[in-house]
Amino acid sequence: MKISFSPYKLQGRSSFDNREGVLLRFQFEDGTTGYADCHPWQELGDQPLKKQLSLLRGGMLTSLTQRSLYFAGLDAGARLEGESLFSGFTIPPSHWLVSDFNQAIPDGFSFVKAKVGKAPLEEIPQLLSFFERLPENVKVRLDFNCRLSQEEFEKYLNAIRKWIEKIDFIEDPFPYHSVIWKNMQNTFGVRFACDHQSERWVKDAESHSVSVLKPAVQDEQLFIQERSIVVTSYLDHPVGQVAAAFVAANMFKTSPDQLEPCGLLSHLVYQTNEFSEQLGRQGAVLTLSQGTGFGFDELLVNQDWKDL
Repeated sequence: MKISFSPYKLQGRSSFDNREGVLLRFQFEDGTTGYADCHPWQELGDQPLKKQLSLLRGGMLTSLTQRSLYFAGLDAGARLEGESLFSGFTIPPSHWLVSDFNQAIPDGFSFVKAKVGKAPLEEIPQLLSFFERLPENVKVRLDFNCRLSQEEFEKYLNAIRKWIEKIDFIEDPFPYHSVIWKNMQNTFGVRFACDHQSERWVKDAESHSVSVLKPAVQDEQLFIQERSIVVTSYLDHPVGQVAAAFVAANMFKTSPDQLEPCGLLSHLVYQTNEFSEQLGRQGAVLTLSQGTGFGFDELLVNQDWKDL
């Protein structure tokens, strides 16, 4: 197997940071070729990009590159047949990712997600004002990314408690604790969602109501259960984003009652590039351009590929 890579940069909009990663091209022993993304988040425990590539060069896989190889294999098989991986599948709707509490919510969305907890004293007044303006049919998902302690989170939640019925769920409010999360869900009457290391706690039925699945680093087979699932991208390159959308579409077909509106529109938090130009949305649903495998046929062929 021959592996090549092509570096890229993503330019963040508004409050979102610029990001870097690589596209990977796997030329398999059977003559097929498949493509995938590799977009590490060191903040979430991933090895740095250079380390990811060094390990891959030596034949060692991380949770990220293991999934890259898996998706490249799917992509290669579909390209060989000249078919899209999405043939016969429907992509589920997504939430709208809020970058600014003054931002208008586009039509067609029933759920919005906001990343919070960085600066509670500044955020809370903005969030209260946001709730005031929120359309009646829209609910909010708050993602704290485990930024707060339990005590800090309780103060935060008490400050916005008036609007608790407008909250769909709260994601990673503080570092996971089965008993405390369970009790706090019951006390405040709000659902908790587990993202960080969610595969470890997926069978802990009482501590949280929703599991967040990130196909870029997690095997969806670990999430086959009764609990509600939200599939999200890794805020990565459109190639990785579309791979996550495929996992979501597959689950939407096989387990529609288990899947809740997802997070698959992440290309919108970055400046438009030649790949994201081929993506769109119809209401809250990601739309794709034509192509084989995961798509982007000509663009992928024409990247500046370097041998690993």
